[in-house]
Amino acid sequence: MGIAVGSALELIAREGADALYRGDLGRAFEQEISTNHGYVTLADLSAYEAAVRKPLALQSRGFNPGAMNVAGCDNRGKLHALADNRRHGAQYVSGNG
Repeated sequence: MGIAVGSALELIAREGADALYRGDLGRAFEQEISTNHGYVTLADLSAYEAAVRKPLALQSRGFNPGAMNVAGCDNRGKLHALADNRRHGAQYVSGNG
């Protein structure tokens, strides 16, 4: 990437999230992505809004594995994996809301 990690962190410390979403770091990110045939633009970054969602989670054999709950993502595969683990003693502990 055109900006070294240390410089990127300095930009974020100085400019906050705007460094990535609207500033020099975002422009460098956009260029790196487009150079590698990607499709993320500075306009995409600028329009991004973070959303907080509850993770999909379960308890199984003393562990608490979880899965990210992504808007617009078909969670059936994740829920199938959770259900499959239930057959082996796992317990579902949180919703996907």
